Amino acid sequence: MPYPVETNTLFLITLVMLIVHAKVTYFATLLQLRNTGFDSIESHGGSGESLWHRRRAALYQRRILSLSLCRSALFFVAFLLFWWLGGFGWLDAWLRGVVVSPTIRGLCYCLCLVAASSLLAVPFDLVRVFIIDRRFGLSNQSFGLWLVDQLKGSLIGLILFGALGAALLWLWQVSDVAWLWAWLVTMSFGLLISFLAPALLLPLFYKFRSLPAGSLSKRIRSLADRCQFRNAGVFVIDASRRSSRANAFFTGFGRLRRIALFDTLINQLSEAETAAVLAHEIGHARLGHVKKGLALSALISGVGFFLFDQLNDHPALFAAFGVKDGSVAVAAALFYLASRPLSFLAQVLAVKLSRRNEYEADAFAREACGEGDSLISALQKLHTSNLAHPAPHPLYAGLFFSHPSLAERKAALVSSRS
Repeated sequence: MPYPVETNTLFLITLVMLIVHAKVTYFATLLQLRNTGFDSIESHGGSGESLWHRRRAALYQRRILSLSLCRSALFFVAFLLFWWLGGFGWLDAWLRGVVVSPTIRGLCYCLCLVAASSLLAVPFDLVRVFIIDRRFGLSNQSFGLWLVDQLKGSLIGLILFGALGAALLWLWQVSDVAWLWAWLVTMSFGLLISFLAPALLLPLFYKFRSLPAGSLSKRIRSLADRCQFRNAGVFVIDASRRSSRANAFFTGFGRLRRIALFDTLINQLSEAETAAVLAHEIGHARLGHVKKGLALSALISGVGFFLFDQLNDHPALFAAFGVKDGSVAVAAALFYLASRPLSFLAQVLAVKLSRRNEYEADAFAREACGEGDSLISALQKLHTSNLAHPAPHPLYAGLFFSHPSLAERKAALVSSRS
């Protein structure tokens, strides 16, 4: 091999962590897949749905999980082959021969890896959107609209994250505590995007229109006033152009916050149910969940930048991936790939905190609306229309589900009511 991989300690640690991560994910997915069997579905009536709806949701989830297993297997095998055959070293050597600027070369290195991963994912995305989701009535998207969305997203990502990447590489050239400055710049960048997204980014994909005056608008504004939720208005998103899934959320901070309702949500729920869902989202803001999430993200990214700073110029990192002449950008890409299992552990922690936050937001919504029946019925309808898994396995849910199951949320609302 022209770019041999050295089986040093870091190589072995990374390989073992990746294999363990893959096995855990595979095992949990198999358990979740087994829970889509009709025997399991028929014995599980906690969601409150009819047997026909539970079977339909189970069929949908079975296809999605099977597709996920195929995708994960392909990505894992492709990564190991690229790694073992010296692909990371070859890519670095090739770019050194065609790109002079170290900064641009580093950005191109990361871009090539992202592009390769994205291209591998395209067939699976097409199967999900245009075969599975369409067959089950969840996708309304045309191929032209899907393609335009992909191109827009890629261009925006290239511009924004290219600028951020260039700034971070520059920091590593001029500062002895680059990891600290990189952490502060990255967090500031994230906050800036949160402010700009409602006004500049989201309208590139969705059409926003103010919620027409009427009883629903009056109910929502009254709810926001009671909850002391400052906002820049209530808007309806044309989500039905892409999917039948329903949702509600808010974007931005302070006076720039926009309350956003999918048009599918308004069509599927009653006014009381829509207000209950929105009260749940307001609960996340009023209970500090957004700030806690930002704090957790800041902590995890800060630790990540510090660890990277300890390894970015370590010869063992480059040798483990077959790279002869290292650079900060190459080290960043390799560190990201090698630390995926550790990122997974952080994700599990975030999932656990998110599930607790969902219970708290449900309780807030019940208090804000004066009753919990509207939220329960709204959750039931959303669960059915979105074909959510009727009987999630506890291990899979604990690893990947940021929301408790419908049965768990209903039980919590009912018990608190009594």
